[in-house]
Amino acid sequence: MLSSRTSIILFILLFSIQTGTAQVSAPDFLCVRNDTLFWNNVPNNCGVFNAYNIFTSENEDGPFTLLEQVTDPTQDFYYDNVLPGTVVFYYLTADFNCPGQEVLTSDTLDNLLPPAVEVLSATVNGTETDITWLPSTAPETGSYIVYRETATGVQPVATVDENTFAYTDVTGDPTSGAESFYVLAEDNCGGVSIFGAEHRTVFLEIATADCEDFVTLNWTEYLGWEEGVDNYEIWVSNNGDAPELAEVLSGETLNFNFPQPDNLVDYCFTVIAREANGSNSSASNEACIFIDIIQPVRDFSFTDITVNPDNSVRLDWQWGTNADITAYDINRSTDFNAQNLLLTENITPPLTAQNIFLDDTANPETEQLYYTVTAGDACGNVGGTEVGSPIFLSGTATPSGQNQLSWTELLLPGAETASYEIFRIEEGNPVSVGTTDGQTFTFTDAAEIAPDAPVACYFIRAAGEVTLYDESTRGFVSNSPRICVEQNSRLFLPNAFAPNGVNREFRAVVLFPETVDFEMQIYDRYGKQIFVTTDPQTGWNGELDGRIAPQGVYVFHARVTQTNGRVIEEQGTFLLVK
Repeated sequence: MLSSRTSIILFILLFSIQTGTAQVSAPDFLCVRNDTLFWNNVPNNCGVFNAYNIFTSENEDGPFTLLEQVTDPTQDFYYDNVLPGTVVFYYLTADFNCPGQEVLTSDTLDNLLPPAVEVLSATVNGTETDITWLPSTAPETGSYIVYRETATGVQPVATVDENTFAYTDVTGDPTSGAESFYVLAEDNCGGVSIFGAEHRTVFLEIATADCEDFVTLNWTEYLGWEEGVDNYEIWVSNNGDAPELAEVLSGETLNFNFPQPDNLVDYCFTVIAREANGSNSSASNEACIFIDIIQPVRDFSFTDITVNPDNSVRLDWQWGTNADITAYDINRSTDFNAQNLLLTENITPPLTAQNIFLDDTANPETEQLYYTVTAGDACGNVGGTEVGSPIFLSGTATPSGQNQLSWTELLLPGAETASYEIFRIEEGNPVSVGTTDGQTFTFTDAAEIAPDAPVACYFIRAAGEVTLYDESTRGFVSNSPRICVEQNSRLFLPNAFAPNGVNREFRAVVLFPETVDFEMQIYDRYGKQIFVTTDPQTGWNGELDGRIAPQGVYVFHARVTQTNGRVIEEQGTFLLVK
């Protein structure tokens, strides 16, 4: 016994079979071409053939009237002499002697060609181009023809069936230029639609020069969308990594400068056009470039400027090592605002991060010096340090026998000086005699200078931290030049002496006797020179022509030249007593 569900299914199948055979099928209406209707005859086995009925109307919604009855069962066309410019709609039925059975109608077709096909996009995919479109609204469409514009004109590249709405063109070359595509609908009689809007792909090119630190992208406009392009997206990948969105530009922009690419990197770019007020998009070809541009020195910092014990100046600096330079300039001046070329040094790439130059022609102990290091590339780009200057130290002797030191601030761009330490040289070795903070630039050596050692030599040492171009920090220790301070010589001469008494010589007493020249002259009251000596240990014993000179007033003139070039003179009178 059948179940109720099985009975229902059998009933539906039997009903469907009976229903399917209880119909008079219409001819397969193919198309209307040049006012001729074409169809395929469809057999009906329910009864005797009477005619094919052709109905017509100038309105798609009717009313339709019988135009003709074709009584030849093998005839599959009919010509309707329609006035030019008149749009007419048709449908067909088959008349068979099948009483009580449903008569079906064909599709309703007009005498127009299929309308233009709406293409959605043409987008590049590697070396191929993908074209997509909407189905044609014409029911007589039997296929689609894809056209591409070539050097010899617009040529068909493929035909696909009426149920296919996309095609990949593998015969073109979208990597060498923009390509234009059209899609036409074709009816079953070979009639084709008119050409719709051209859809032209985006073609991307890269333009760059050795002397630029950016990559220039130029691309063609995407054509085809009724409301145009809303925006262009720039996508970039480097060294094969996944692409990343670099920029979004307006739909009117057709170029972009990709800024400061890294050197020796493979970059690949793609431009994607986005439809205005729509969801469609189109990708350009992928354009790649290996970056090997001349890189200027952008990053440059002094790390130290110090004076060596022999008073040569050492410059230390750090720069980015990717710069394409083969030489750099050392500039030196005694004026902060005017740098003069000292010399040009050639180098062989690759650059080293840390660099040193020794200036052994400078005189940092006698004048303040200012330095810069600059470098240029073949394109004329110049980079360099800011102005730097070592500590300039000077000193003076005080009448109390002490030495007063003063110095300039260490000029090291980006530096924070924490302290200055003062060193005195004793028996060839530096001895610390005091420390100041980073904002104090004077110091008095309070130790009394011994008469037998009137010259004391000093240098200053700065310590702190410098921030470099890359925001990293490092400590520094920077020395000033070594200078020597000489106490002033002092002359003491008596105002009287007795050749036959206790004080038997008229002799100068020189305090701090480090001299390079000494001379003492004595004159009688008439201006005649009666004695001269160049030895400070030798005095006048009062003799004149082998005898003690007459008692009276005499005139002296003493002159001392110190090792530092200073001249000290004393003159006056004294009394010779017998």
